[in-house]
Amino acid sequence: MEIDRQYEDLRPGLFDASVVALAEQVGVRRIATRDVRHFTSVRFPDGGAFELVVQPVDPDRS
Repeated sequence: MEIDRQYEDLRPGLFDASVVALAEQVGVRRIATRDVRHFTSVRFPDGGAFELVVQPVDPDRS
């Protein structure tokens, strides 16, 4: 709920907020996602950001 309040303008939702909370707790910074909008905006308490492994929408395009 804290993450949801902190990023209320993004409206991250339960799933994204849960991913952020879990990542903070276990120290994971690299995630695979297509949700660039939400996860590029997140900052950890130390100011660091996620390293995103962005998957293409069309797997045949490089």
